Amino acid sequence: MGDDETPPVFRERAPRTLEELESMSDSEVIAQIAHQGSHLGAMSFRFWMDELERRRQAADRAEQARLTKTMKKLTWVVVVMTGLVLAGTIAQVVILIMR
Repeated sequence: MGDDETPPVFRERAPRTLEELESMSDSEVIAQIAHQGSHLGAMSFRFWMDELERRRQAADRAEQARLTKTMKKLTWVVVVMTGLVLAGTIAQVVILIMR
């Protein structure tokens, strides 16, 4: 670890409320697991691993929501452009017929 890197932060006790757990950063959760190490029972270890997975899934859902909004905007751009092309094509056909 270099001089400019901060060591992992762990809490002396596990979070007791949902708010405390959610306020922990991912690095704090990982540090908590590393600190408790072999003292973790299978259930406790599974709890921490489930929490990390829940956070990854929440991040994935947020990214999917963002991408969905982007796709909606792009869909409307394509619809508008298609409408403009259609209008231009109709105008050209009308002009050709009127000649």
